[in-house]
Amino acid sequence: MLTLTDIQNNIEYRISLVPMADAFKLLEQGQVFYDFTKITAAYTCPTWGVLRYGKHLSDLPLSTGGRSLAIECGSACHDFFAAVRLWTLLERYSNGTSEHALVNAHAIKLFGKDRWESMLSIPQDSDRVNNCQLFALDALHTSGYYDDPSDRKRTLSNMETACISYADRYLAADLPVLVRGNLIGVEIPFVLKVERIATVNKAQLTEWHALATAYYCGRIDGIHDYGGSAMVGENKTAASLSSAWRTSFAISHQITGYTIAGTCLLREEVSNAQVMGVQIPLPRDAFNGIVFHPETRTESDRLRWAEWFFGGIETYEGYMDRPTEAPRYSHSCNRYFSACQFIPFCSLTREEQTDALTSMRHDEWSPLDHLKKKAVEE
Repeated sequence: MLTLTDIQNNIEYRISLVPMADAFKLLEQGQVFYDFTKITAAYTCPTWGVLRYGKHLSDLPLSTGGRSLAIECGSACHDFFAAVRLWTLLERYSNGTSEHALVNAHAIKLFGKDRWESMLSIPQDSDRVNNCQLFALDALHTSGYYDDPSDRKRTLSNMETACISYADRYLAADLPVLVRGNLIGVEIPFVLKVERIATVNKAQLTEWHALATAYYCGRIDGIHDYGGSAMVGENKTAASLSSAWRTSFAISHQITGYTIAGTCLLREEVSNAQVMGVQIPLPRDAFNGIVFHPETRTESDRLRWAEWFFGGIETYEGYMDRPTEAPRYSHSCNRYFSACQFIPFCSLTREEQTDALTSMRHDEWSPLDHLKKKAVEE
């Protein structure tokens, strides 16, 4: 268990790892899980957060819908990044070893039996870098991504070129994937139980009063061995890897959350992270299109994360039953340079909004979706 103490306000946060079997039982019982995207949405615009990630509504008849190419592109590239990590483990462990069997089982969980066997069938008769690139490209090609005529940047060709450069840079970085017990450090799901407790000192004794309990979930792209210490790896695709892009991770709660999860998973201090950026399409100087940016988190950062977490939850709890009363943050209507799909909804009167809610499509996503699908299949 990880304990964070806010001495000034007499608040203590206790964070513990929830076994996946227990997490699924909690989901079946209706327990709400929060993730980085969901909490961030509440701060970006409460109306958007409550509708899209609280009630999982989407696709208004009047909305500017369509494919979310940034998300699709990122997801497909993440398949490539995971495949690169798995390839290095196949290189490390000989066939027939217990570690090789663990890697194989983990890969099937991530990709499914057919896709994994397709990757294993790729000829490995070239040099090390090329073998890895060809192996991982098969994961990209079987991801289901296809070009959109309206987007000339996020094309499969541009993604291939960028991913090939990433594999070359990744192998040169020499960041071994961490394997410890049954934990394979590739696409690691987690669920954290976060308790907020008030401490009161009475007659030289400390009393604890539970204020709130919530659950935070996510997936760590990679856990690596960094000079004998564990380090989390976070892959990112972006249109530009400028200094502003690097700075955006200085206090990113997503990175902080991963270091907290890593600490709980390994039961040891995990404070370092490596943000691995890939620019799509690559710039003219391909070297500038791949950036490995280090970050470190402190006790203070973790405490701020806990405050951010419960602050976002308060927004959902305050407006889930009355979404038409949620604040509208109009400065976020064109976030990420595209119009919010809920602008037509926000333009209606509250009476009209109540009727409009019934016409929306239910569309739910979770970082644990691939595991829930696997559980259903089994």
